[in-house]
Amino acid sequence: MKLNNKLDLNGVINYIISLTEKQIIKYGITGVIFSITTPLLFVLFSSLFPRVLVISILSPFSYIIKFFVYKLWVYKSKKVTPVRYIIHITPLYLISILFTAFTLEVNRTDLIAIGLIILNGGFGYMWGKFLYSLRNISISN
Repeated sequence: MKLNNKLDLNGVINYIISLTEKQIIKYGITGVIFSITTPLLFVLFSSLFPRVLVISILSPFSYIIKFFVYKLWVYKSKKVTPVRYIIHITPLYLISILFTAFTLEVNRTDLIAIGLIILNGGFGYMWGKFLYSLRNISISN
């Protein structure tokens, strides 16, 4: 992209398009979408059903959809395998259930949803970065 005194509109458009091809941008877009929709559904369904039940059912559905988004759009390589993904999400799922169970006394479901975003977002990112950086993991199917 060449910027002189004039704005090179084609260069800007091509630059934006090239950004969307980068995995980190796709990862970020996916993260933002799932960080908004899953907690909103959690808050909505928690007004109808017990919170632990909601998180126990909602999380697996969310994880399954997210797996296919990662596999088909974000990481088109063989990096994301079902086994690695299950290893990635299992601690996140357990953290979600435990956190939700331990906060049953808190009446504000929206705060619980924010806590889940922070816990799963922070730990999930670090754990995933570590897990997917391993080149020779023995479980690769």
